[in-house]
Amino acid sequence: MYIELIAAGILGAVIGSFLNVCIHRIPRGESIAFPPSHCPHCQHRLGPLDLVPVFSWLWLRGKCRYCRDGIAVRYPVVELLTALLFAQAAANTATLAGFGERALVAACLVVIFFIDLEHQLIFHRVLAVWLLASLLPLADGGAFNYYDRLVGAGIGGGFLLLLYIITRGGIGEGDVKMSLVAGWWLGFPGAILYLFISFIVGGAVAAVLLAAKIKGRRDPIPFGPFLCVGAWVACYWGQAIWQWYWR
Repeated sequence: MYIELIAAGILGAVIGSFLNVCIHRIPRGESIAFPPSHCPHCQHRLGPLDLVPVFSWLWLRGKCRYCRDGIAVRYPVVELLTALLFAQAAANTATLAGFGERALVAACLVVIFFIDLEHQLIFHRVLAVWLLASLLPLADGGAFNYYDRLVGAGIGGGFLLLLYIITRGGIGEGDVKMSLVAGWWLGFPGAILYLFISFIVGGAVAAVLLAAKIKGRRDPIPFGPFLCVGAWVACYWGQAIWQWYWR
């Protein structure tokens, strides 16, 4: 079991390196395949020793080997986070299809989290991958309740759509579409818990940012990262939370 977790973690770190490319290039309308990985400052193509997840950044002390310009700490954070999420997926699934589903969704959530955090954008292509990943349990005959998923999609997307209308765009369109996909993935009653956790975490973080005067009342605070947290928590700990609540 430990070997599987380590292998999943290493795979996650490697995938995390690719996710950094997606996070940097997708908002800029650039190809995620070409050109190959390069320094965002001097454009020098990176060699194999520059692309070892986490360790290359630490070894080079967060600087480009060629121009010595700083490389954002986001890069090792994304690689390490993806490694941890992949290991968690491996520890909680019994089939390859199940692991593939959780791992792909984890990758989508990481991309959504960091792009929305910086650009306040959630891209359709990432949501499409998430939607396709949710169908993977069908590959090995896993449980797949269409009714629960449709109800979850209605709750997740419907509630955010209602807020979007009431607040006249205070909630982004991307948040509505993401909640539709998240609700489909989690089903019912997972979608309810997903929304609850997202708003609790979002409200708490917003309160801290306002109290610390990091953000003003009129400053936009991206909601996508909180939706990502809500979706992941609801997926892994939702059942335990429901059981605790209804005792």
